[in-house]
Amino acid sequence: MLRMSYDERAELFDADLAAAIAAPDSDHALITLLSRPRLDGAERVLIIAALGESGTGPEGSAAVRAQFSLATSELATGAKHTQANWRDNACAAVIALARRDGPAATDVCLAAVASANPSVRDYGLDALAVEGDDRGWDTMVAFISDILNRKTISTTRWNELIKAVEYLARQAGHGSIHAEQLITLLRAHWAKLASPPPIKEKRGYPTYIHTRPATRLEELWPGIQPHGPPADMIDLPRLHTPTGLWQPRNQPPTGPTGPQAPPRSA
Repeated sequence: MLRMSYDERAELFDADLAAAIAAPDSDHALITLLSRPRLDGAERVLIIAALGESGTGPEGSAAVRAQFSLATSELATGAKHTQANWRDNACAAVIALARRDGPAATDVCLAAVASANPSVRDYGLDALAVEGDDRGWDTMVAFISDILNRKTISTTRWNELIKAVEYLARQAGHGSIHAEQLITLLRAHWAKLASPPPIKEKRGYPTYIHTRPATRLEELWPGIQPHGPPADMIDLPRLHTPTGLWQPRNQPPTGPTGPQAPPRSA
């Protein structure tokens, strides 16, 4: 029996994926496809992403959770040459579950934030900022406190701090204890936020200064800086709504649809 070429295999997979997506019970069809032996990393990512677009039942969500657990386990213990595939699987699962389950995916988002892989952390923070519920409050306060207490802080970590604050600010209702706690914490470290410690690049590159995180914080939440209004006067959730790496499910088209009336003559 002749072996299929790569292009033939890809065409067959694309057809099977399209059929599974179009099936009446797309969750079940996609889960069946996910159990196919010898899936490659890219095919697995496409199926996980499709589960983020399909149903909302527990079977599909459980399958996505299982893929996240498998990917994070393999990331921690698998061979180095497999790391990129498992990283992409974990990232796809975070987004798919956030899209399917919204706040119920908070535990998986937090597990992603705890990952040693910066890409998985990034996706976890992004999904948490948009969809996470208040179960992550204490964990994320500790997360930004850890960053702020470091002597050397990378650009990656500063970006992660901004996303973590986006999550916390969304949970910090106007006049709440959470709002007071978050604003007080940031103001206490404002000197470092406004003038981060310089970083010396490897291989002899000169020292450089990061973009100042304080500038971004003030853009998103005006008044959050020291000498701003009292904390109970700053409505953090109203000032900024986080947006994710993905379009919301069932997003309407952005442009006009259907027949358009001809322009009126002058």
